[in-house]
Amino acid sequence: MRISLVSWFIFSLFIATFFSMAALSVSGQCQRDQQQLLLGFKNSLNSSLSVKLGTWNQGTDCCSWDESIGNLDQLTWIVLWYCKFTGPIPKTLEKLTQLIYLDFSYNSFSGPLPSFTSLRNLTELILSGNQLNGSIHSTNWSSLPNLVILDLRRNSFSGNIPPTLFQSESLKAMDLAENQFSGGFGEVKGELSLQLEVIDLSHNGLEGQFPMFVFEIQGLQSLSLSWNKFSAVIPLSAFQKLKNLTTLDLSYNNLSIDSSFTNLPFPNVYELNLASCNLTRFPEFLKNLSLLQHLDLSNNQIHGQIPSWIWTPPLY
Repeated sequence: MRISLVSWFIFSLFIATFFSMAALSVSGQCQRDQQQLLLGFKNSLNSSLSVKLGTWNQGTDCCSWDESIGNLDQLTWIVLWYCKFTGPIPKTLEKLTQLIYLDFSYNSFSGPLPSFTSLRNLTELILSGNQLNGSIHSTNWSSLPNLVILDLRRNSFSGNIPPTLFQSESLKAMDLAENQFSGGFGEVKGELSLQLEVIDLSHNGLEGQFPMFVFEIQGLQSLSLSWNKFSAVIPLSAFQKLKNLTTLDLSYNNLSIDSSFTNLPFPNVYELNLASCNLTRFPEFLKNLSLLQHLDLSNNQIHGQIPSWIWTPPLY
């Protein structure tokens, strides 16, 4: 069913006003113009939908209507990025079981993550750039069989990262960077995802042994674990299964990279960041990275001269 631009505009105003009401409901302030906009939206709906908003009327405070969004059970898309919303994300979202796409990025939503366990049709969940905090274990991630993109970047989430995210049968991109996640992973039991292409866990407080299981996720194209507290001596041979890798960032951990190998197992890399990885010599394997565009080897212990071959264009 096609939606006219006018209808989409009215719906966008409704959603924006609704979430303003959800934020204001804490103090019980309901402005008349916002009430009229919501009532106008209700009146524009067909009878089968408007009856689901039966509590919306002139005689009640519109700040008490926030629970009613759960009645819009046919809603499939919500996009509210780059607005100025504050307060918690309404828990009634869990009633929107037909929801496919949710983007609340770059607002000022705060408080804990509500449960999305019931949203089995969800394919993209984008909450980056907010002030959300606490654990992300409120959602049983293994119950979301269609989730393709999970973006929780730039919040204040803490605690450990659920191992089940690395075992999802559908997830392709996981961005949990710039949070306050801590702890390690231990052993991830069971089969690892065959779909994961992008993992970004950078700028957190993750620690302990390096999660060697990532080397078994053979579809990986981009891996960023920089600015954590992982420790390990990592031979480049460990990457031999990651033949599709194009971006690798292991900078600023407590790692030591064994760069004695001359043939890197992922020849398609175009961005390589190994800053502060205790390198003592210029890696020979760089000779064979003909697609390399971005290289960061800063803050290492490399000494001597830069090899002349670095300035020589590769032969094709």
